[in-house]
Amino acid sequence: MPTDSLAMHIAIYGDVNANIMDGSSIWLRNIAKLCSGVPNAQVDLFLKAPIERWQVLDELCGIDNISIIEPEAGETEPDNALSASNAIKLIRRRARQNSYTAVILRGMELCREAALSEVLSGRIWSYLTDIPQRYSDVTEEKLISLNDIVESSRYVLCQTEEMRNFLGNIIRDGHHKLVLLPPMVPDEAFFQKGQRENQQEKLKVFYSGKFAPAWAVGTLVDLSESVGSLSITIAGDKFHRVPSDPEFKIRLENKFSTSTHVDWLGALTPGQVFEQMRSMQLGYAWRDPEMDESLELSTKLLEYGAAGLAVITNPTPAHKALLGEDYPFFASDKDNLEGLIKSLPQRTAEIEEAGELCRRVARQFSFGELQIRFNALFSRVYRDLNRSRTLKVVLAGHDLKFARELIEYFESRVDIELKIDYWRSLREHDEYESKKLAEWADIVFCEWCAGNAVWYSENINPSKTNLFIRFHRIEILMEFAPKVRMEAVEKVLFVGPHFLRQAREKFSWPMEKLSLLPNFVDTEMYRREKFKGAEFNLGLIGFVPRLKRLDRALDILKELRKKDKRYTLFIKGRFPWEYPWIWRKDEEREFYEECFRRIREDDDLSGAVVFDPFGNDVALWLRKIGVILSVSDIESFHMALAEGIASGAYPLLWKREGVDELFPWLPSADCPQELAEALLRKNEKNQMILTDTLVEKYDMQNTILQLDELIT
Repeated sequence: MPTDSLAMHIAIYGDVNANIMDGSSIWLRNIAKLCSGVPNAQVDLFLKAPIERWQVLDELCGIDNISIIEPEAGETEPDNALSASNAIKLIRRRARQNSYTAVILRGMELCREAALSEVLSGRIWSYLTDIPQRYSDVTEEKLISLNDIVESSRYVLCQTEEMRNFLGNIIRDGHHKLVLLPPMVPDEAFFQKGQRENQQEKLKVFYSGKFAPAWAVGTLVDLSESVGSLSITIAGDKFHRVPSDPEFKIRLENKFSTSTHVDWLGALTPGQVFEQMRSMQLGYAWRDPEMDESLELSTKLLEYGAAGLAVITNPTPAHKALLGEDYPFFASDKDNLEGLIKSLPQRTAEIEEAGELCRRVARQFSFGELQIRFNALFSRVYRDLNRSRTLKVVLAGHDLKFARELIEYFESRVDIELKIDYWRSLREHDEYESKKLAEWADIVFCEWCAGNAVWYSENINPSKTNLFIRFHRIEILMEFAPKVRMEAVEKVLFVGPHFLRQAREKFSWPMEKLSLLPNFVDTEMYRREKFKGAEFNLGLIGFVPRLKRLDRALDILKELRKKDKRYTLFIKGRFPWEYPWIWRKDEEREFYEECFRRIREDDDLSGAVVFDPFGNDVALWLRKIGVILSVSDIESFHMALAEGIASGAYPLLWKREGVDELFPWLPSADCPQELAEALLRKNEKNQMILTDTLVEKYDMQNTILQLDELIT
């Protein structure tokens, strides 16, 4: 918790030398600027090496809430730079003074080192680019390191959706921590159409960045030699050392210096780079095809686009997702690149059109756009409500799988100290420990209305401690609720009005003790681009017990496949025999045996039902789901439905008690044929309205505001 309640402290360190201008050092500068724009933030930017030149960092000097911290004598290695372990030691020492809210680190070795630190664990925001980016390259050792990093991180910042997808497929847990932080384009990189100097004899191609064999800048120079109406402008002075080719730097420098159509400007400040781009038509961001499997997105590509340059680049998955499959200035290999370069003088109109496309694409990566999203991340880890004293909160329960967001909420409030009372079961706990916590707490939150709620209602002092009970659904059938001493309870919180009514009637609880608090729907986590063909994929999350009504899902699928055989049902969850207490019941077992028989023998269902394993990778799984099913007999809220709608899936909702109150804007029906027909009639505009309304009503930020009011 920050020592200064009026400011959060953010530490930044990258395994990056800020004396060298390249994409990595520009990222370091940009992330520092982004952090400085977070309300009430104080930023400590730790450098890997002492400052020798200021081209990258100069503009940070005028930002009052950024402190630049250079390594001191004795802290660096013989190469005059910090090692990963020394960098973490330095940050850890400062963390004890500044109590950082977030520690943003770039580099796998660095993040792995930080993950071993109890001081930093839970505050780390990991940014990983130097990791294997092909499944075949992920060794067991690398996978262990990645899982350790994710476990110790608050967020794992992913540059592209492709990187988030890749990590989501290999990590063990923590999928909710994977958030997008794409490359950032300074607002000054954009300038208005019409400012470009268009009346030129030659087309101008621009490259800015480092020089390495795979970046193929020498290839550009060679291929353009025979194109008389083309000139190349190059900015940068960082040459990679190539042990297998010791003459690489000398040869490339000579090529730049002797080519009559090349203007090599050396190192420039970012402002000078942007100024140069104003007179260019094309930006060069092509790399050797060996790099095509990279999951990263070039900052330079976006900066070229911001200036309205048509970008010459590779057709990687990330680039095709941004620019479209038919973008005209993709080159898949060197031969394709050669033909493209030679054709440029005859394609001026196409170049102008592509430049406008690249500018539109770059807009979504502007500082202004990303600042809003970045600030929203910090609002989840730091909530300063300016309370005069710290609230002592206990969260008690045997099963906290639905309480992750609640825990993170408590941890985000600078005025709250949280302790957790883990119960061994519905009834069993360490009574000595619980008594200590009951005496200590200002607020007790009981997750589930079970033995924990009964015990705390009997053991707190209501004049000193407020007791909140979070009621789900199954408790309505259990023996605990009638035993709760309601005079000791501040509020019982329900996710849906229909179960609030049932509990009030069944247990004769006073209405003033009951409140609605919706589930936490992290709508941002589910907002991801769908895979091609997702519109024909139905999704059902959880199909056990019988009341989840797998049979209805099969009925809907059958109706749809009568019209279109492309429809497929994907089911995510555990099988019924994985729950022994369910599989022992004859009526449950017979129900599922009949469903599985239908799947095998019905021509309309056979081969059209896929069972996916249980897991917390729901956001990733939903990328292939275009239609989310909610066909249960009973639901207190139905989180899976909300998650599916947040992802952009179209909802097919069975009409049942509570539906009209929880989701009044959604269509519902109690007939498989009606639901199938509704899907066949739906349109994209209606789907967007359904999603936007869900965000407005149930986004977790709205629920958090309600929590603030409850406990403040």
